[in-house]
Amino acid sequence: MLEATEDSSQSIGACAEVAEVLAASKSTEHSDSAVLQSLTKLHNNLGHPSDRDLTNILKNAGATEQAISLAKDFEKRCSLCAAATSNTMPASISKCLPGF
Repeated sequence: MLEATEDSSQSIGACAEVAEVLAASKSTEHSDSAVLQSLTKLHNNLGHPSDRDLTNILKNAGATEQAISLAKDFEKRCSLCAAATSNTMPASISKCLPGF
């Protein structure tokens, strides 16, 4: 009998998330909000991938152009990603260490 490892269960979960995005984007409504909700869940559960990585995942999975288009600027929609990439000034070593 095969035991499910943590990695395999995460992979299965990620596949389910991709399937949810595909289903939302291919529904008859084509609602941007439904696709964005699924993309948010996928983005969070995959560990906040970059826009490039997220769009590549969707392209490889056969997502619609609508889903791929919405994923292109997704890092701006994610508050954690936006905070991590905010423009902050680098620390000055000269103020911390005399002689630099």
